[in-house]
Amino acid sequence: MSKYTPFIIGVVAGAFFMPIVGFTGLGWVLDTKAQTMASEAVAAEIKKVLVPVCVAQFKADPDMDNHVAAMKGLQYFNPRMAYVEKGGWAKLPGQSTSESNIARYCTEALQNDS
Repeated sequence: MSKYTPFIIGVVAGAFFMPIVGFTGLGWVLDTKAQTMASEAVAAEIKKVLVPVCVAQFKADPDMDNHVAAMKGLQYFNPRMAYVEKGGWAKLPGQSTSESNIARYCTEALQNDS
């Protein structure tokens, strides 16, 4: 047995066990999982912070009852979302264009309200 044998055994064991420990106990994730987690976090923040602004702008519209009736007349989700975008309610103050993610979640919230 050479004087390097314990070192070599340690390197091999570490190379084998470290990924197992990292992925199971230390919270390591693959790139695709990290991207999914980031997308979910962004969606949650949009829903929490920006969608209430969109819903409030929609409800503050003086012609809200007609807009609600028009949205109910649209059969599918995408035309409803386009209606919210075109109406400008998915625009935040100071923006010149609507955000599609805000419009999507705002449309969902407006459907749940009615």
